Amino acid sequence: MYRLQTLTRTSHLSAHNRQPIFSRSNSLAHLDYRWITENKDTLIENTRNRGSDADVERVVELYQEHRRVATDIANLNKEKKTNNLVRDVEFGRRIKEQLQAAKDRYVKLDEEMLALGLKIPNLTHPSVRAEDQVLEVFGQKPEFGFTPRDHIDLGKTLDLIDFESASMASGEKFYYLKNEVALLELALVNWAMQKCVAKGFIPIITPDLVHNHIAKGCGYAPRGDSSQTYAVEDHDLVLVGTAEIALAGMHADSIIPVEKLPLKYVGFSHSYRVEAGQNRESKGLYRVHQFSKVEMFAYGTPTMSDHLQEEILDIQRQLYSDLGLHYRLLNMGFSDLAASASRKFDIEAWMPGRAIYGEISSCSNCLDYQARRLNMRYKVQEKENRFLHTVNGTACAVPRIIIAILENFQKADGTIAIPAVLQPFMGGMSTIPSRKASQ
Repeated sequence: MYRLQTLTRTSHLSAHNRQPIFSRSNSLAHLDYRWITENKDTLIENTRNRGSDADVERVVELYQEHRRVATDIANLNKEKKTNNLVRDVEFGRRIKEQLQAAKDRYVKLDEEMLALGLKIPNLTHPSVRAEDQVLEVFGQKPEFGFTPRDHIDLGKTLDLIDFESASMASGEKFYYLKNEVALLELALVNWAMQKCVAKGFIPIITPDLVHNHIAKGCGYAPRGDSSQTYAVEDHDLVLVGTAEIALAGMHADSIIPVEKLPLKYVGFSHSYRVEAGQNRESKGLYRVHQFSKVEMFAYGTPTMSDHLQEEILDIQRQLYSDLGLHYRLLNMGFSDLAASASRKFDIEAWMPGRAIYGEISSCSNCLDYQARRLNMRYKVQEKENRFLHTVNGTACAVPRIIIAILENFQKADGTIAIPAVLQPFMGGMSTIPSRKASQ
């Protein structure tokens, strides 16, 4: 079995804390511009590898000017203090004007530096390559004595999924789950939650709405043309694309005692995404605007995060093996890493109706990327606080698992077998019967 390479690392946003001369914006972010400056070449190469448009060079230029202005402010304050003793009115007026101009410039630089600094992606783990790497393959592809149907056909024929009515009510990429598949969603959520709770994760039902800065602090762009997030007009709120965002927000701007770490949550939420695309792979339940999802999220120290990623990955393997799925584990390449992730593993299940593997989960170690943006720390000792590391992983993205179950466990007689581990959550039901959809 593939085991993770364990390293003790911190991201490009670690080490020293810059203290502003005076209050700036209300952002929670604490970026380490000195570290960025000292490691400029590494970060430029990392940014290029990941296809990011972040401008590291400009951030360094702004930081250098920012330091010069800070020195100017300190010198002007000294001159102002000296003038208070001699009371030269004209000189005092000029100093006051110069000081205000310097402070205004300082704030402007601070804001621009922060806006550009937030775009710099996390440092990439050394195991990551340009292309995705298949690390392991689990189980066997099912063999059929007939041509397997996809979940769209099965859902319509067996009266399980109604895309047409949902399109009328809500638009494209929405759906109604009906009959046994409605129960299957509830079974999957309860089963996944209970499995994670048994592994020591604290169960949470999260809000579906969060403030913009919480989503942004997690590495998601809450607004703009490229955003995959639904924003609430005239409100400082967005719909979450995953419970990860709300679980990170639980401890924003807070300090956790080190003895309480690791802190592990399993959260349930509805997830909302502005999914685009009309190709074959995106049809049906695979890419939708709203879905149910169970997410694991953990806080730890820098020495814990690799082990937490390993733990979450082991739980994912167990979950999908218990369902009887054939799947593969991938170490994702540069282009498939979100800005927040240092390293990400995806699990793809075989979906015979589409004759391809489809992603059903991911597991990311974000190091201190999210913690620095949301000011989440742990207390080592009195007056010594350090930034946390965060790790997240999918337990159950319900629509994707429904696809895998319907397509892998269909029978020649038109029925679909329900995985044994889910049957207790469906009143003992073992089979989805064959039927004609209601008109």
